[in-house]
Amino acid sequence: MVKQAQIWYLNNNSKWDSIDFLGGTKVKTFLKILSISLIISLFVMNLSFAKEFTDVKGSKFEGAVDLLSSLNIINGYEDGTYKPNNTVTRAEMAKLIIVALGKDSTAASLKGDTKFSDVKADGWAAGYVNCASSLEIIKGYPDGTFKPSNTVTYAEASTMLLRALNYNKELESLDYPTGYMTVANKAGILENVTANSSSEAANRGNIAIMVLNTLKSGVRKIVSTTTKGVITYGDGSPLIESSFPDIQFIKEGEIVDIDYTDNEIYIRDKANSRRISATLSDTSKIYELFRRKVNCLYNKKDDKFLSFEIADDYKLEVVDVYEIDDDTIYDDDNNEYELPDDDDIIMAYISNYDDVETAYLVMEGKKVISAVLTGTPKLYIGLVTEIDDVQVDKRKGFEIITPEDKYKEYALNNTSEKIKLGAVVIFSLNNKDYAMIQEKIYENDALSIESLTANNTENSIQLKKKNKVTFAKDTEYYVYIVNKDTIREAELKDVEKEFDLAELVKFADVYYLIVFEDSVDADDIVSTLSVTEAREKLNKSIKKANTYLKKESSYSVETYEALAEAVDEASDALDGSASAAKLELLDRKITQAISGLKSSNSEDKAIRKDWDELQDIIKEAEKYKSSDYTSSSYSKLTTALKNAKAISLSNTTKSKIETAIENLEKAINLLVTKEADEELQSAIGELRVLISDAEAIYKNKSQYTDSSISNMYTNLTRAKKLDTDEASLREINTQISNLEAAINALVKK
Repeated sequence: MVKQAQIWYLNNNSKWDSIDFLGGTKVKTFLKILSISLIISLFVMNLSFAKEFTDVKGSKFEGAVDLLSSLNIINGYEDGTYKPNNTVTRAEMAKLIIVALGKDSTAASLKGDTKFSDVKADGWAAGYVNCASSLEIIKGYPDGTFKPSNTVTYAEASTMLLRALNYNKELESLDYPTGYMTVANKAGILENVTANSSSEAANRGNIAIMVLNTLKSGVRKIVSTTTKGVITYGDGSPLIESSFPDIQFIKEGEIVDIDYTDNEIYIRDKANSRRISATLSDTSKIYELFRRKVNCLYNKKDDKFLSFEIADDYKLEVVDVYEIDDDTIYDDDNNEYELPDDDDIIMAYISNYDDVETAYLVMEGKKVISAVLTGTPKLYIGLVTEIDDVQVDKRKGFEIITPEDKYKEYALNNTSEKIKLGAVVIFSLNNKDYAMIQEKIYENDALSIESLTANNTENSIQLKKKNKVTFAKDTEYYVYIVNKDTIREAELKDVEKEFDLAELVKFADVYYLIVFEDSVDADDIVSTLSVTEAREKLNKSIKKANTYLKKESSYSVETYEALAEAVDEASDALDGSASAAKLELLDRKITQAISGLKSSNSEDKAIRKDWDELQDIIKEAEKYKSSDYTSSSYSKLTTALKNAKAISLSNTTKSKIETAIENLEKAINLLVTKEADEELQSAIGELRVLISDAEAIYKNKSQYTDSSISNMYTNLTRAKKLDTDEASLREINTQISNLEAAINALVKK
């Protein structure tokens, strides 16, 4: 007998249609149930307790299967497989939906007699079938059966899922299965599902996709009813938000900001007037995300993304940047890309366009929607000396002293960053000049030095419980020694294995060895002397050192001051109750300082002279009181004074001292009393008005003689270059007078 059958498919109008074929006729191509706008998954991040199934890895089922597994909606097999091609029974489908609705406990309480003659009261499916029946998700057959062991078809699975979304009333007037499948497609249930026909037995892989699509779909609700009783339906909140209260579904949310230091993204969900942020665990494509639209499931309790999909049609261009000029990017092939507005640009780790090496451009045709600009960041290092009370741009900040003996203030890029006094920080600056901490090193975390070699043939170090690191000739590495409130750049040979603790960090193929000087506990140093013997030995060394200290001008500033500091420290220890080991350590320091003494030269004489001058200016600066001057001008004096005091005579140069003198004198000269501040601000305002007038005149320069307009432009340029934050009232008034005279001297042609 010849049999006739049908295959259901989506036609060009996105509606379900069918074709008839005779038994025995081969279907040449599979008809795919696809959404017109297929969302391509960017990546899916699983929860830590999600199982990984070996037979779905890399397939289109992987994301849905892993996610539903993490939510304990589906299970795999004992051998670690999911078997995506196995079919699903009607009873299994009922259970799957009830669990997805978060009603498995309700199902357990409803276990018992059912209204279906073929579902046993004591069978595993009884409670799930009763629960699904009470929710009108399943209805069974006219003969009173449910046929729980039959495989569920795509049409039947779609119908159950639509009923779970409260589409019951809308389905009543539709033909089955054509109308039902059309609605399921519009609801997004069939997105990324591939099958031959609606009557085909549904497999486990596609069912996982359909259930996940359903959870992300809105529950149907009545939005309006006319006076004639015409009902309009619309989508409410996504089903998953009612099934799992801790989970939110964001559809086409826009990524409005990214913190590349902490790998945190910020998404604006316009549809629900909310903004969320969470940390990404998979950061392999983080540069591609700025200003993209995404569909994501977010677990607000655990602050994690369960799924994360790109939901726009933008294209990504990764460009090797040759130059950025006038907001235009030029690549190595001289192709041009016009940068978007500043709000649509992020500089990751770098400070300005000169540092850009690679640009990640999100493109709509030839238009750049957003740009993430990256490069090798310029790193800064310093010792944190102040925190909390430093506020920059109303953000929490910190103050450091640099290896160049400079105090500097920075605002933290991430205000939740936790940082303590005494930390050595390695950081970069973003395009807003906020500090992005790359590494924080504390003395308490530093390690003892197991081995150290520093000579012409090898430079290497091994810290306790760490592998030995050998620095090759082309290896870039830096050594910084921290002592109390100072940090200085040094060489590997300056590190003392027995007495120092260290930490070695690596960033962008560069090593940073942070050494905490004399941090080894005295109890860990073995001494062969008694305390009395050690004191006598140290006393002799101090007396010997004093004979050298009487001849200050004979020795270089650096080596003389090193000896003086060693003697001071030793004298303090003798006045206390230091251990023999500590006294031996100080004796060793004095011996080293004496052997390191070098003869002075003309530069040393100049340094000492400038140093005395600097101390006099410091004393003068300390006489000024904050109550007498404006906060901005006094703040500059405070900074200059701190920098001057931070200079150590034992480790400085003539140019450093001269710069400190110049900066301190300038800060004193720029002090503005509160009474004079009003006059200063008035002068600045007058100058700005004149600059604006001159710029307007210059736009019509053709009306004036070349010599007169050239004279005005010269004075305009000088006025614009004047830094009003640094200039005195006299300098500002001079610029006002000159520019005003140049404008009055203009001669028309």
